Amino acid sequence: MYFKQFLAIFKNSFKICLSDSFFLVINLAMIVVMGIAASMPSIGSEHLRLIRDQTHAILFLCGAVAVSFGMVRVVTDDLRRGAGSVLMSRPVSGMVLISGKFFGVLGAMLIFFISGGSALTWMTEIFHEPELVNVTSLMILISLVIGALAVGAVRQYLFGSNFCHYSVLFLGFFLFAGVTIRYFTGVAEEFDLIGLQSVLLLYLALVTFAAVILVIAVLNDSAMVIGFAVFIFFFGLVSEYLFSRVISGVIGDVCSVILPNFQLFWVLEKIGTGEVLNNGFFLFSMLHVVMFSMVYLIMATIFFDRIEIKGSV
Repeated sequence: MYFKQFLAIFKNSFKICLSDSFFLVINLAMIVVMGIAASMPSIGSEHLRLIRDQTHAILFLCGAVAVSFGMVRVVTDDLRRGAGSVLMSRPVSGMVLISGKFFGVLGAMLIFFISGGSALTWMTEIFHEPELVNVTSLMILISLVIGALAVGAVRQYLFGSNFCHYSVLFLGFFLFAGVTIRYFTGVAEEFDLIGLQSVLLLYLALVTFAAVILVIAVLNDSAMVIGFAVFIFFFGLVSEYLFSRVISGVIGDVCSVILPNFQLFWVLEKIGTGEVLNNGFFLFSMLHVVMFSMVYLIMATIFFDRIEIKGSV
């Protein structure tokens, strides 16, 4: 029974995120900004590294924005409208409700990262040469983006379905299929597949970000969630320096475990110097994210239950 309830809440939260027009806009904006950044002139051997750094930073930033607004739509808005009380009047536990919403947002972000990861990998082939642009490949990418929007519009016209929802899904599918076909039919060496390791780790970083935002979304209104999200984003970028230099010792070690540290997942410097990331590093990162997320998921559930039962934390 609990799994069916979780699945229903997950599907609803997933659909809410993808059906939001802002989610489609940030997805399209990310691809456009990636293209502009990748086309900027650079020098010789640093060209690929510059493209990699810029496109991955754009992916992470846009992903953080999408997560923040996703949590506002799925968690904050629902709870403020009383949806939590309605669901809790039925045999639905707080953990099932909160975890279903949390993983629904993460599922939507997975689609977002499939689009972004495919786009940035494709950019490395389109702008592989510092002085040249692969116009044919660029036109194919643009055509697929337009095609995804067109298919979403046709589906809405014929079946009355949500335009944004299916446009985001088709966008992810078209870009992934397109870059895959292009890889096997073009010059494979021009694609920066090593950078996909960083894409995976950046997704894990956003999972930790989403876990912290989840707690805030349960406790506060929309404006406070966005404000805290901005603070947490920048805090996560500098937290490693704070924990190692400013707050050292046992307290620093404890803070590094319970507070977000995005530098753990930023590996482009290592990739750029040719360092090989072993399986142990990815396993440690995944375990860290799972444990970190569980702690904040439990905290969010406890706060939610107290609000629903006592009316306050």
